[in-house]
Amino acid sequence: MKKINILSLDCDWITNIKQQEELLSFIIPIIYDHTDIVTTYSHNEIYPLFTHGYDEYNLINIDHHHDFHYGYIGKDTTVLDEGNWLFHLSNIFKKKINYTWICNPDSSHIFLKEYKNLKSFSFDHNLDYITTRKFDKIFICCSPDYASNPGVISTYKIIEKIVSQKHTNLSERSKEIIDDLSLKNVRLSHIVEHLDKVIEKIVKEKNK
Repeated sequence: MKKINILSLDCDWITNIKQQEELLSFIIPIIYDHTDIVTTYSHNEIYPLFTHGYDEYNLINIDHHHDFHYGYIGKDTTVLDEGNWLFHLSNIFKKKINYTWICNPDSSHIFLKEYKNLKSFSFDHNLDYITTRKFDKIFICCSPDYASNPGVISTYKIIEKIVSQKHTNLSERSKEIIDDLSLKNVRLSHIVEHLDKVIEKIVKEKNK
């Protein structure tokens, strides 16, 4: 059986500083271990990552929203958007998507009858629920129109910078320094300040 493992991260999952630190601790080591990473603003841009030819699509989505669809509040489900991309994918890849959703306690849930085309569905509120750290594809966005916390955008920009530096082969120096941090014990403001200095130093060295 041919399977593909996809990690989807929408930074709008963040609602407080603690979650920001948890998310950065989780995602930064994964970024350095992977190459197929897409960063963008809108979540529906994940759609092209799903290609035919697989028997199973194991999708883990860290997100405040389930993105199955919100037709009950007047949304048009026939048009692909950031709130219904999973609904569209489940209709194309029927009974092939194993969907794991890391949400928040106050996230609105999918109605039982709605996810009949998913092969399986599970959810949790903690990143520790994710046991694997190896993925075939990684998608990261921030859905700025739906962000409820100002830290959503800043966290996305931190991640975007790290991915960008990695893609330009400038990551090794910053990785060494980041590895020295105990991210679980460092407040987000310190992380932001640290990463800005790392990136500035790398750019200066590149331009010598």
